[in-house]
Amino acid sequence: MLKLSIAWLVLPIMYVIWGLVLIIHPPKRNEYVGYRSQRSKQSTDHWAYAQKLSGLWLCVFGLLLSGVVGILLFFIELETLSVYLVVGVLAVEMIPMAIIYGLVEHRLKRFKVSFKDKIDPDDIL
Repeated sequence: MLKLSIAWLVLPIMYVIWGLVLIIHPPKRNEYVGYRSQRSKQSTDHWAYAQKLSGLWLCVFGLLLSGVVGILLFFIELETLSVYLVVGVLAVEMIPMAIIYGLVEHRLKRFKVSFKDKIDPDDIL
């Protein structure tokens, strides 16, 4: 059962790792890697802004999910886990992707090209 509990932490940990990659070393504009949408592809500035902002949100949600999963694993006996609970936790772990998409697209809609490789604290919300 320990393998199952570790498996629940894989996705949140991957969120944090990928978020750090996007923040520290964002990919150049391409069609395969990074945060890709019509708005993020409008210009090089839009692309850089979307990579850093989505990376930040991935880190935030990854850390939050790690905490939530850790608390769940602490209070729930692993022997009593049902398939429904496992599927539910995996579904909850995927919800942040939709939230991140909405947050980044909302910020890209209001984006001004004065971005100079920084994210203002006001840009997070």
